[in-house]
This record gives sequence, structure tokens and C-alpha cells, in this order.
Amino acid sequence: VEDLTRLVSRFNQDYPGLIVQLDSILEGAGKLVDITDQTVGNVGQVVKRVDGIVADREEDIQGVMAELRVVLQNLKVLTTYGKILVAQLSEKPSRIIWGRGKKRINPSEEEILKSTEPVRIPSPAK
Repeated sequence: VEDLTRLVSRFNQDYPGLIVQLDSILEGAGKLVDITDQTVGNVGQVVKRVDGIVADREEDIQGVMAELRVVLQNLKVLTTYGKILVAQLSEKPSRIIWGRGKKRINPSEEEILKSTEPVRIPSPAK
């Protein structure tokens, strides 16, 4: 009983200090919740703005992508024909200038565009 009395007495002495500390902790937690709410609200606004920008520019982005596709297709055809020309010049330059000799059967643009791998340079017809 004496130990219990001492424990109650000590608790009664420490109780006011604990209440002050507990109030301070709860006040800090309340401020943290307020700051978190503001941050979530700000992030929500940023997401809405970005979504609006992307939605507004979607047509522009699609147009640029379509244009880029055409440019890449043209580049694919151009580089393939460039490789063929360099191969012909390295074999016999007079064949291109004078048109003599065996003709190459070059791939068409459609064949070049349909291929998923680099088009091999055809060898001269025999």
C-alpha cells in the first residue's frame, strides 16, 4: 500500500508536466497535418495543370510524331539508296557515268519501307 501511495503521489507530481508535453506533441501533430493537407492540395493543383497542358498539346504531339515518322521513312529510303550508289561507285564508277555493264535490280521504296531490317545491297544481275 505504501508503494502504491508513493506511486500515486509521484504520478500526481509528474502529471502536470506530462500534460504540458502531451499538449505540445498534439499541437505539433496538428501543425504537421495542416502542412500535409496544404502540400497535398498543392500537388493536386500541379497535377491538374500538367494534365491540362498535356491535353491541350496532344494534337500537336501527335502531329509532330506523324511528321517524325515520315522523316524517318524518308531517311531510311535515302540511306538505302545511298549505300547502293556507293557500292556501285566502288565497283565500277564508269557503270554509273556511262550506263554500261550489268544492271542492278534495286529495291523499291515500298520494299525498303516494309523491311524491318536493313536492306541488303543487291549485287549486279548476271
